Amino acid sequence: MAPKRDRLREGEGPNPGAGNDLFVQRPQVETHSLPDLSVLLFDQISGTAIPVNESAGRIWQMCDGTNTVDQIVDRLEAVYEAARTEIHRDTQNLLAALERHGFVERQSS
Repeated sequence: MAPKRDRLREGEGPNPGAGNDLFVQRPQVETHSLPDLSVLLFDQISGTAIPVNESAGRIWQMCDGTNTVDQIVDRLEAVYEAARTEIHRDTQNLLAALERHGFVERQSS
């Protein structure tokens, strides 16, 4: 997806989230907002840090167990000038990467 000024970091994952999956932030992950609107995600247990841009930070904030992947994409589509298919793909890739690193847990809705 092409945000107005930057691109979403794409992760790779063998099984990205289905449209009706929910993702929940793991409680041990700290969120640090940076002046350029990017976000640093830090897992206190593993010591892993993942810097993400502003659009990925928006996705992270929506990983609260109440938004399906499709709802996240709907909200991003209202903000970013990109095709829905591109937003959906980038969202799935980011969620798969966050899940692979243990930053989020997937739940079926």
